Amino acid sequence: MKNEVTVFDRKIALNDIQRQMERLLDSRLADLPAGFDFSPRADLQDNGSEYILSIEIPGIKKEDVIVEISGNELTVRGERQAEKSEKKGKRFFTESSYGSFFRNITMPEIIDEKEVKALYKNGVLEIKIPKGEKSRVKTVAVN
Repeated sequence: MKNEVTVFDRKIALNDIQRQMERLLDSRLADLPAGFDFSPRADLQDNGSEYILSIEIPGIKKEDVIVEISGNELTVRGERQAEKSEKKGKRFFTESSYGSFFRNITMPEIIDEKEVKALYKNGVLEIKIPKGEKSRVKTVAVN
């Protein structure tokens, strides 16, 4: 049979693979909260005493970015405005994403929310997130 691929000792038609990939991508996009158009790429690094979160958001003004912390949840959201152009002519393709974005990241440990710092430079938002004190076991007297 033409257009077959062997995956884990099972032959699958290429159009079946394409349908499965489309379903996967559709489900991933469905995870975005309503009203949000894209999810920028992010990297989280642990350097011992703090986490460093880098989020790629080129073309966005720093005034249009909001960073919120609640417990060990960090949320970054904002909006990329489409540029208005008076140029006439044929557009061949557009790959840029415009509209609202949203990233919600659960940190692996308790963080020191008072010491979090954010810097936006060259289209990358870098957030330094110091680790907080670990919870200590507290014994409560039973009355």
